[in-house]
Formats: sequence, structure tokens, C-alpha cells
Amino acid sequence: MIICKNNKTANIAINLAAHTLAGKKLDEIPYSDEEMQAVYEYAKRADIGGITYVAIENALDEEKTFDKESFYFEWKRLRLNSYRRNLLYDKEQKKILNFFDEHGIWYMPLKGAVIKDFYPSPDLREMNDIDILIDKTKREEINEYMTSIGYSKWDHGYHDDPESVNGEITKGENTDDYVKKPFYYFEMHKYLIEDSYSPYVAKHYDQIMDIVVKDEGNKCGYHFKDNDFYIYLIAHAHKHFSANGIGIRFLMDVYIYLNSHQDLDLDYIVEFLDKAGISGFEKDVRDLCQMAFDVDSQVDIDDLSEPQRKLYDSVIGADTFGNIETRWKNQVYTLGSGEDVSKFKYYKSRLFPNEKWYRIYHPFVYKHKIVKPFFIIYRMTVMAFRGRKTVKREMEQIGGKDASVKRD
Repeated sequence: MIICKNNKTANIAINLAAHTLAGKKLDEIPYSDEEMQAVYEYAKRADIGGITYVAIENALDEEKTFDKESFYFEWKRLRLNSYRRNLLYDKEQKKILNFFDEHGIWYMPLKGAVIKDFYPSPDLREMNDIDILIDKTKREEINEYMTSIGYSKWDHGYHDDPESVNGEITKGENTDDYVKKPFYYFEMHKYLIEDSYSPYVAKHYDQIMDIVVKDEGNKCGYHFKDNDFYIYLIAHAHKHFSANGIGIRFLMDVYIYLNSHQDLDLDYIVEFLDKAGISGFEKDVRDLCQMAFDVDSQVDIDDLSEPQRKLYDSVIGADTFGNIETRWKNQVYTLGSGEDVSKFKYYKSRLFPNEKWYRIYHPFVYKHKIVKPFFIIYRMTVMAFRGRKTVKREMEQIGGKDASVKRD
């Protein structure tokens, strides 16, 4: 595991998860109740509550686990709820995919819905939603079915015009999202990666039938080839990382996938991601996840390369899908490719973002370069007056005058 001197809570939580993944359990808990309560709160936010509880369940007496006023009681509930949620999600997903099969709608489950089956037990991977790539020409039929079984649709720009029904991008949204009590949340993806994030990656996944394999045992289901699933896993995570960050559960997913697919073609993967501009990110993630979840070794965070340290610090400080503070850390990490990152360079990048930033966050400005000078003036004005508190927090977040990072 990686030892972070400034975050004992994260150290303990990740160590507990690593124990569970290794099939090990603690006979006794060598930490105080105050420390463990902090670990519980951290694990809950990071969606690793269930897997951390498994490591300590043998070391707890009944008095703690049945006392409704105890955080251990709530921790056990997290574990049981994770188990229950996975069972109910499996049943609901099977019902929906059976409908797709019966009506000739091709589909492909994504992300956690796939990765959970590579964990020692699927319920150890907490599920907040189910992602499914669908035949985007059948959105109307899918919408009618989902609403008929009690789902409500979140409005992400879906309209009943021919373009929308055929799956064209509407208001920049990628998914049709369906929710139903008590917790069901299905994201039906029209496509995999937005062109605004990476034209190169988007083009690769645009011809989806060239890189998927037909399932056995159903009529319309498909799955990724192993290499392309991993590339999508990294690219999708990097998209979140570029926005507000990613949490420790992502590192755990990568660890699980790499160790269950040891025959991946890393030359092919690295070459592809290098063209996409994120091979350095993938390499750091690959190294970090193996160190973080190796329960039999210890690595001091100060012994990591500077980019690895910055990335790990961001990951353990984020929730499942990050937060605003991690966005600032991530920009420092990203800027540190090949040279020092001074505070001046950091703020220059914030005031004068690169073309990729415009393509993702302000596509109108990206397409109409003539308005960019006016947009920059507007952006500086907003930061100077309306965003002063945010700017102050950002200055405190990135550190002192000599804050910098080098990539080896």
C-alpha cells in the first residue's frame, strides 16, 4: 500500500479494501474508535463502505454491530445495502435486457456493470447506476418501455423530433437517464465518448460494431474486446478527472481489471492512448493502483514520482467523481508534462485555456474564434468580481510560490 503521512484515514480505508480484495480479514482492529469512525465516513463518501467493512467484520463484537447508535451498525448497513442493491440491480437489468432481446434492440453494458463481475464477489463493487450503450435509433421504443415499468426520464434535451429519435446529440448530452424508486438509475448511452472531449477517441468508438463481440446466450447483447474495454475505462475516467476528479474506487476498478486480464496488449493500449494524449495518465494510474492495493508491501508517498504523488493526492482527496478542490490539483498534474509548472503558468492556463478546454466547455467559442477575445474579457471580469472567493480558495489550494511538478 501507499503510505500518505498527511491522510491516515485514507491509508486505513484503502488498506482495509486491499485486505478484502486479497481474501484477508483482520482478527482485531488496531485503531481507535475515533479513527475508525473517520474511516467509515471516508469510505461512505468514496463508495467503498461495503468492501472495507468485510475486512473488519470478524473483529467486531455483537455489541458494536447491533448498537443502532454506533457507526459500526451503520457501516454494517452499508455492506448489507450494497449486497441488496446489487441483487436488485441484477434482477432489474435482466428484465430490461430481456426486453431489448425480444424487440431486436442491440445493447452493451458498460463500466461498473461489467467490472463488478471481476471482483472476488460482485457485491463488493458498490453500484449507483447501470450504464448501457444502446441502439440509438430505438430510443423512442426504449423510452416507452422504461416509462411503462415505472421509470421517470430526466430531461437532458430529449425531444420528439426525428433528429433526436435517431440519436443525434441534443444539447450536448450523451445519455437518456431513467430513475425509479427506491434507487434505480439507468443511463442509456447514445454513444461512448463525446467529440468535444477527444475527437481521436470519439472517432475510434464511433464505429462501435468493428470493436465489439457478440455475446453468447442472448440475441442482441455485445461486449468489448478486452483491450478496448480498458481503453474506454481509462478515457472515461480521464474525462471525469479533467472536470472534477475521480475517487479511489476508480483505482480499485483498474486494479481489479488489470489483475483479471493479465494478457492485455499494453503496447497497443499505450500507442492508442499516446495518440489520444493520455498515455502518461494511464501509466501513472496503472502503477498507482498496483502499489495502493498490494497489502503485503508499503511505499512512502514521498518515494513516488512527482506526477504520481500529485495524482494519488488528488484521488484520495476526491469523492467518487471528484469535487472542485480536486479539479485544481488535476490541472497542476496535467500541466506538469515535461516541465516545471510555476504558479504563473498555472494562472495563465486558467485565464487563457487551451483549445481542448474551449472544445469541451464552450463549443460555441471554439467554433467561432472571432468571439474569443470578448469571451476572455468577460471571463476575467467574472473572476475579478463574482468569483473572488473561489479564486482565493484556488490560490490556497495550489500552494506556495514554488508549487511545481515534473513528469519523469
